[in-house]
Formats: sequence, structure tokens, C-alpha cells
Amino acid sequence: NAPLPNGSVFAFDPRTLAQKGYFAVTPDQGSQQGGGVWQGGAGLAYGPDETGADYIYFNTGNGVWDGSSNLSDSFVKLNQTPNANGLLTWADYFTPADQYYRSCKYPNYTDLDFGSGGVMLTPSTANWSSIAVTGDKSGGLWAMDLKSPGEFTDHSVCDVCPPSGTSCTNTVKSNNLQTVWVGGSNTGPVIHTNPAYWNNYVYVAPQSSVLSQYQLCSVSSGSPFCYNTSVPAVDQSGNQVTFTYGATPFVSANGATNGVVWAIVADGSAQGSTDGVLYAFNATTMTGLYSSNNKTCTKDAIGPAAKFSIPTVANGYVYVGTRAQPTVNNGNAGMFYIFGLNRTCQ
Repeated sequence: NAPLPNGSVFAFDPRTLAQKGYFAVTPDQGSQQGGGVWQGGAGLAYGPDETGADYIYFNTGNGVWDGSSNLSDSFVKLNQTPNANGLLTWADYFTPADQYYRSCKYPNYTDLDFGSGGVMLTPSTANWSSIAVTGDKSGGLWAMDLKSPGEFTDHSVCDVCPPSGTSCTNTVKSNNLQTVWVGGSNTGPVIHTNPAYWNNYVYVAPQSSVLSQYQLCSVSSGSPFCYNTSVPAVDQSGNQVTFTYGATPFVSANGATNGVVWAIVADGSAQGSTDGVLYAFNATTMTGLYSSNNKTCTKDAIGPAAKFSIPTVANGYVYVGTRAQPTVNNGNAGMFYIFGLNRTCQ
């Protein structure tokens, strides 16, 4: 079993780039003991909890855990101001009840990182301003209370690495608000990406699965997600689109109207070897609006897309970066595509 990479968070002065603070996920366990901060390529999240104070939020991967200094497989709420020793400290955290099982090593390897997806904070102008949404490797879409994520509860049912072929069901949870299992159970599709939010909807595209819309209903009930309201995205022919390695969607809109969900299908390899496809869906109905492999617009085709590729939308344009194409510059240069909205196909 290969050693697990350590996770760290650094704080730098934005003008001088001098280091201002440091946080180690597993500081007491030596090197290569896990708690990596990878989040499927997503960055750190930052914003206020219900008290109005700002914090930094992120997820950690497999590794050692003790609930005090070592916080692998956890959602971490980090204080933004270093202490006198220049160390960043956690303000709170959430760890799923089956953390030990998630980090099992060979021969009973499970590799079910909690930190495979990034953290998304809902807007401060919405009713969900105290909520963080994140996904994990077992297909869980989690809703967190930012003020009090819940830390950890007894998980004795999951305290051993079970023999091959058996599983540990995460029936005992900490004080998180809600978990929606994307595939219907805790063996659902892996979520390697960041969710997106618009107008009380959450959008997520797991690995080898479809981009789906989940509606937020009532935080006061303790269950923000409306159950049985997942809506899958379909292309212009009405077919569901499979995202081989998942996708981080991007939503463009005019306030609460004209919402469009953009996402890139990549082939799932580390660097991308086959052409990607840029899709656009109606953010309310999840019906297809556009795809770059449309036969009537052959010049819209894009090159190979690396996993975790994210489109950017600004000022009426969509920007997409891809890897090298064999027929362009001897295959030695990546490509940067700029799509104009409301244009005529040429």
C-alpha cells in the first residue's frame, strides 16, 4: 500500500507572498500519513457562518484521525487568523461515522475519501447562507451547518477494517444537516468535483454518471434537500449525458432568470486523450441547449479535455482550455477556445 500524502493549508501575504500561516492536517503522525487536501482540483472555500464571522472551509482525504490534531476524512472549518506561532487552527469540523472504514489499508483497502469533492457555500443573499454542500467517494452529497458542523459521534459499528466483500454502512452520523446518496445508497458514483448553486438548486455531476439538479427546500426542518426531486440533464435529443470522470458545472444567469448550466465531458484519463464536449443545459428544466459536438457546427469541436476541466463564463463568452491535438502544431500545444453567446453557427 503506497503511503498517503499529507495535507496542508498555507496562508500568504497577497502583496509580498511572505508566508503568514500554516495548517497541517496530520501533524502528529509523521510524513505520509494522509489527510491530503485535493478535493478533485477544487480550491478552498471562504465565507461567513451564521454569526457573520468569516472562516476557511475544505475537505480532507484518507489518513489518520484522532479528533484533536489529526483530521483526515473530514470537513474542516479553519480560523483565518494565525496564532502567535504562525499556525492556523481549526474552529470546528465534521467527520463521518465510518471514517476508520474509509481509510482501511490493504488487504481490506476501501479508499473512500471524504475529501474527493470540493466545498460549495450557498450565497449569503439566499436562505441557505449557513449551508455548505460537498460530495465524497461513496456517492454522498452532504449538507453542512457552517456554524456547528457536528464534529464526530460514536462509530463503533465501523471501527474495524472488514474482510473483503463486506461493507460498513454509515448509519451513525454526526450532526450534519443531511446526506443525499446520489446513487440511492452509500455505494453510489464517486463525486470527484465541486457542486454548483443557483436559485435554490444544487448541481452535481459524479463520475460515470449524469449531471443532476437537486432542489433545496427547508433548512428549518433540518433537511435542506428535497428528496425525490433529482432532475437529470438531457441533451438536445433528450438523451442523458454521462460524464466519464464527473464534472464541475458552471452556472451563468441574469439574476434569478435565464439560468444556464455549463459542463465539460472529459474522457477520464489524467491528461485527456479524446476530444472533450462542452454542454449547456437549461438550469431550471435541465434540457439541452447546446453541445460543441453538434453536427451543424463542426467548427465548435474542442480538443482533449483533462479531468476536472471547468468552463468559465463572463461578459457573454464561454472560455474552455484543452490539451494538445495531434493535428495542431505537431501535437505539442494545448488549445484555448472562446465561444460567443447568441451567435450564428458558421
